[in-house]
Amino acid sequence: MKTVMDAVNEYEGIAPIPCHAENKNQIIMALINFDGYLAGDLTTGDGVRNNEYWKVICTREEFNDLALQLETNFGESLSYKEYVSVQAMGASMVGKPPQPVFTQAMADNGELPQVGMECMILNANCSRPKYIKGLIKYVGDLVIYAYVENGERCDNVKTLKFKPIDTRTDKEKAIDEFMDEHLKGGIAFKHLISLAYDKWVGE
Repeated sequence: MKTVMDAVNEYEGIAPIPCHAENKNQIIMALINFDGYLAGDLTTGDGVRNNEYWKVICTREEFNDLALQLETNFGESLSYKEYVSVQAMGASMVGKPPQPVFTQAMADNGELPQVGMECMILNANCSRPKYIKGLIKYVGDLVIYAYVENGERCDNVKTLKFKPIDTRTDKEKAIDEFMDEHLKGGIAFKHLISLAYDKWVGE
């Protein structure tokens, strides 16, 4: 299934001229072969909803938003043509050290992850939603763009959910689960459980 990034690459960073009307504001993809279209073909539309024939990829505004960010490599001063060249070579676009991860406190406060943060990302629009580890590269009003384990992603902010990466050790997880399920003994008792864990498990 094609993404906004696929559309930007296919149209080389320039939103397509509408086929029949000036007010066409969507980029859509054919899902099957019909009426001269092949499955996977992109074109423009207006007011199209996802159905057996078409999949809405993005609005023209979302397309231009991502293309604009790519023109400077999300602030790293790389032109779109240079970006394509770098991607073709499989090289990393940004050589910065790792940034802080998305925290549970941020998630609890309903905050979105910021650029450079690692977190788990869920695309709620997928037929089989699952959390995937990703590195946030751009956060806009309409889309969030991230590198994820199986490629690039650019989605409507409203369809995405985020949670922090669990960095606890097996020991910390076991102790926390035990405390949550059975006890409310406070920090002192948690320390005793930790010592008991070391004795029982040997870690």
